[in-house]
Amino acid sequence: MKRFNFILQLILIIIAFVAGLLGAEGIILVLLVQFILGIYQLFNALIATISFRRIEKSVKSLKTYWIMVGVYFAGLAIVVTLFPNENIFDKVLLFYILSAWIIALYYLRISYRMLKEEKRDRKGFLPNLDSYFQK
Repeated sequence: MKRFNFILQLILIIIAFVAGLLGAEGIILVLLVQFILGIYQLFNALIATISFRRIEKSVKSLKTYWIMVGVYFAGLAIVVTLFPNENIFDKVLLFYILSAWIIALYYLRISYRMLKEEKRDRKGFLPNLDSYFQK
C-alpha cells in the first residue's frame, strides 16, 4: 500500500509539472492536481500519524508536516479574516501555491522514507510467521 501511495503521489506531481510547462492553459490542471493531491496527502498523513507512532523518524517527520500544514491553513485563515472584501488573493496566490507544493513535496519525501522503512523491516516472505519457525 505504501508503494501505491508513493507512486500515485509521484504521478500526480509529474502531471502537475508537465501541465505547468504548458503555460497558461496548464495552470488550471496544476491547481486541480494540487487540490486533489493535498486532500489525498492530508488523509494519508492522518492515517500514518495514527498507525506509525512506533517509528521514530516517521513520527518526527509527520510532526513537522503537521506544523507546516497548520501554519499554511492558519495563514490562509488570517488573510481571509483580515481582508474579507478585498481581492488580496491576487497578491498572495503565488505564495500559497508555492507553499502548498513545498508541503506536498515534503510529504512525498516522508512517503518515500516510510516505504524504505517498510522494505527494511520486511525480512522474508511471511515475516509474521518467522517466530513460529525459529524454534
